Amino acid sequence: MSHSLGGFLDLPHGLCNSLLLEHVVAYNFEAAPERFTRIAETLGIDCRGLNHGQVKVRLLDHLIELKRAVGLTGTLGRVGVSTSDVPFLARHALEDPCILTNPRRSGPRDVQVVYEEAL
Repeated sequence: MSHSLGGFLDLPHGLCNSLLLEHVVAYNFEAAPERFTRIAETLGIDCRGLNHGQVKVRLLDHLIELKRAVGLTGTLGRVGVSTSDVPFLARHALEDPCILTNPRRSGPRDVQVVYEEAL
């Protein structure tokens, strides 16, 4: 998704990743909760005694706060993406070979929703 976005707007890949980060994590969490729990623990989040839903909430809150702390408060809308761009971005993201390594299978509507949430 970041490849499609960066190519569309000529934006740095890292910025594109930051704009999509919590939305992609939220989408993928259920497909790999152990992997995301490990990420949360690596970020210093105490996950002892928490169920997967609680870990997800804490991880997402932490990622949002981390982004805010380093000044990454942008949205796709702020960088020039409009709702009408979403189908184009989603189509190109689904054509990118990297989609094959995503933890959760993604169809066109799934990818569109993640982009829309990041607007």
